[in-house]
Amino acid sequence: MDNILETNQEAVSFFLSEPGGAFPGETDPAILGVGADPDADGLANIFELWRGSDPATPDQPVPLILESYFISFANRGSVIVETVLAVDTLLIINTEMSHDLLAWRNINATRSILGTVSGIRTYRFYDTLALPLGSPFFVRFVADPDAPL
Repeated sequence: MDNILETNQEAVSFFLSEPGGAFPGETDPAILGVGADPDADGLANIFELWRGSDPATPDQPVPLILESYFISFANRGSVIVETVLAVDTLLIINTEMSHDLLAWRNINATRSILGTVSGIRTYRFYDTLALPLGSPFFVRFVADPDAPL
């Protein structure tokens, strides 16, 4: 690695396998991989690192807050998530949102910082399209393991 992290995959491997990581000395990509979920809690390693929860222990991190948010004269589907500043600037994680399960849209450009307290930053991701009142929406987080840092 030459002490230079160039991709998300390298960053995840480094943070998980370093001496203070969840899996010190581990090399198995099934455990260290970006999409790996060795604790089987439904959160991939990269997202657990970003959220600051323990990748080696099944847990329930601070829940995402889904809500309708009024912006630009229209209701938008939004999700609020807390991230750890130590890795937030290193990992490329975007959000996709949908008014139904068939039409996901990448909304990585529409996020705002709500605040930062004690090394934790709170973000709001919000949809690019108006959300009809009362309409349900869905959200998922997407990481690009090969994106340069």
